[in-house]
Amino acid sequence: MNAFEKKHVLNPYNSISTHFKQTRVYLWPSAKAFLDTIKPYELVADIGCGNGRGIKEYPFISIGCDICLPNLIEASSQLDGVLQANAIHLPYKENQFDKLISIAVIHHLSSSERRKHAIIELVRIVKPEGKLFIQVWALEQLPESRRKFTEQDNMVSWVLQKKYTKDKIKDETYHRFYHVFKKGELDKLCDLPNVIIEKSFYEKGNWCIILHKTQISK
Repeated sequence: MNAFEKKHVLNPYNSISTHFKQTRVYLWPSAKAFLDTIKPYELVADIGCGNGRGIKEYPFISIGCDICLPNLIEASSQLDGVLQANAIHLPYKENQFDKLISIAVIHHLSSSERRKHAIIELVRIVKPEGKLFIQVWALEQLPESRRKFTEQDNMVSWVLQKKYTKDKIKDETYHRFYHVFKKGELDKLCDLPNVIIEKSFYEKGNWCIILHKTQISK
């Protein structure tokens, strides 16, 4: 993790985690649909697992990682295993997982090169013939959305309400870095020799993609 991401991603999430987890209860419909296809005996990686929302109900083996330690404490009761790690350098073996999900992670990385490297890392740890589901925030937002972007690189505020903390006497605002993706940008990042894009689509202010890792390069 570089200094910029530590200051504008890790530190804010460490500060707001008690409040943030209250707003992260349910899976997005497309993520749930992807998880619904996974067999009970398969090994699944949740990269950027947050509090592990929605995974506990599934019978498959789930391993999660996140950079935010308070999130991992919560996720440890939801997943079969958790550890602290950055998507740029994942501490897993090559071809280890049958399936992988990564929701709202890649958009926190501060350069195109780092976002590309993260995608390569996600693909690396999935077995040949395995599948990946990746979701990021979109530049293109729905008219009714509270999110409105005119640029791709943004500082997005989060108001930490004092009721979620023990030491705050008033609400406090934190700013997190987001690179919001324009149409086709995620597809381009996922253009790798050993990957087939099965589906790329828009869902309520997010770009989503389902990848199939092949046995050999295309």
